Amino acid sequence: VMKKLRETSPDIKIILSSGQNKSELEQYNDATAFISKPYKLNDLLEVLNSVLGLVWNALMIFAV
Repeated sequence: VMKKLRETSPDIKIILSSGQNKSELEQYNDATAFISKPYKLNDLLEVLNSVLGLVWNALMIFAV
């Protein structure tokens, strides 16, 4: 799926989430970011912020 996404939208940001260790998922090293399951809301927010940056911050402000 990630390969197809990259083919159609090379600049797409992909966050991979798995219960496996990141080193066990070498075939998915094309992901923009990785978060291990289980994760806490703050961990997810940190990853989203690191990937989306100012766009994410603006969305959070707008949603409030």
